[in-house]
Amino acid sequence: MLLLGLRLRLSRLPWSLLCSLLFSLLGFLLLAEAGIALDSQPANTSKVKKGEAKSGEIKKEKGLSANTLPPSVTAQPNSLKLMPETPKLDQELSRRHSQSLPAVTKLRAGVTFTDAEMELLEKKIPTANMWFRIPNSLAGRWSYYQGETTSFFDLKSGSRQFRQGVVPSSVILDWGYQRDEHGDIWQFDDSPNTVSTRNGENVTIYTRKSLEPLEQTDDRLVCRSHFVYSTVDLSDNKIVKTFQSENIVNYECKGDDLVRTTSSKIFDEDGCAIAVTTTYSRARKIYPFVPVNKKGELNLRRQFRQFLIDSGLKELVPLRGPDQETDIW
Repeated sequence: MLLLGLRLRLSRLPWSLLCSLLFSLLGFLLLAEAGIALDSQPANTSKVKKGEAKSGEIKKEKGLSANTLPPSVTAQPNSLKLMPETPKLDQELSRRHSQSLPAVTKLRAGVTFTDAEMELLEKKIPTANMWFRIPNSLAGRWSYYQGETTSFFDLKSGSRQFRQGVVPSSVILDWGYQRDEHGDIWQFDDSPNTVSTRNGENVTIYTRKSLEPLEQTDDRLVCRSHFVYSTVDLSDNKIVKTFQSENIVNYECKGDDLVRTTSSKIFDEDGCAIAVTTTYSRARKIYPFVPVNKKGELNLRRQFRQFLIDSGLKELVPLRGPDQETDIW
């Protein structure tokens, strides 16, 4: 059904098929949004024989595998009772959406996409050294144990759909990269960030173009992110369909849980709005915050110090301790 929906013109899709299509893509977006690598190795866009199935699977970044966690930790979230919840922030978040987005210039439908181009996208290093403060209660490793799509509004037909049911989730992710001298924790914006998944004769490419904090309190963070996601047909290596998504995400710590409410506005490749959907998910913290000093080729401790100095915040530059490596300062 997903492949069929991608091959048809959007205007011809039945509303129920459009819902199914966007729900499927949105699920991957919500994972990618938090920085989880959807595939630990680049998806091979080489052609496959007709009918040959190579199912994609979601794999977490090195160090985030459930196999590295104690059995008691990994079992705890799965034993929690799934509780339906109606987010109270739906309207507040949706009011912050853009009316339109810039048109996609490269990854458009009909364009041929190669392995070399995929490799360039996945190896692209952020050009800006941008950081933002997050609530200390948000910092650490979280295990998501449930999620729900609470509403879907088709902007083309005016049709609405509510409550898709609570479903289990098994995503593990980290928040927080560095701690300043005053003890506050900061997040690094590694946009643009590209990941990909392969499912049968298709590869879907997800690129987070930007990540922007909108507001922050002691137990709440609201961010806006912009994604472009394209599906490539491996029979001819051409892009079948491209969508965009603007996500307004509210993270709020409630007791032992982190509740994430997301309002996503879906756009076509020309930047015209298609639909708005609201989802929520719950997570349980399983490990405290641990600084991330290096990520790939990036020296994050050094970049964090430079960001604070360039921002006129020298008093927040963390002092080097006796047990810290000198080559990253």
